[in-house]
Amino acid sequence: MIQGWVYPAEAAQAAYNDAVPMKRYGEPEEVANVIAFLLSDEASYVSSSSFTIDGALYNM
Repeated sequence: MIQGWVYPAEAAQAAYNDAVPMKRYGEPEEVANVIAFLLSDEASYVSSSSFTIDGALYNM
């Protein structure tokens, strides 16, 4: 491997965690919860919406 060209997994995760306001990766269950809500009767009045599940990364 060429040093400097390969980004170690730990460094990549740390850089992502530093960039995301919630300071962690999202869990699959968190995405599933949004999907379950959208499929439920509680979301019967929701239309033409976009839900971003990114730990507030793009809300800064």
